[in-house]
Amino acid sequence: FMEVIGKVGNGTEASSAELHKFFNEQGYSDYIVVYLRLITSGQLQKEADFYQNFIEGGRTVVEFCHQ
Repeated sequence: FMEVIGKVGNGTEASSAELHKFFNEQGYSDYIVVYLRLITSGQLQKEADFYQNFIEGGRTVVEFCHQ
C-alpha cells in the first residue's frame, strides 16, 4: 500500500498510469479511501474550532467524523 502512496505526486506519465490501475482495483481502492478518510478525520478534529462552522445539523466535529 505505501508504494502506491509513494507514487502520488510523482508527476510522471508512468506513475499516473500505475495509479489509475491501482485506484481501479477494488482492494487498493477501498484501502485508499479508508486511509484518506482517517487523515481527513484527524485534520478536522485537530482544527475543530474552525471546521465546526461548516457542519450542519448541530453535530460536533467528533460526531460528524464518527458517522
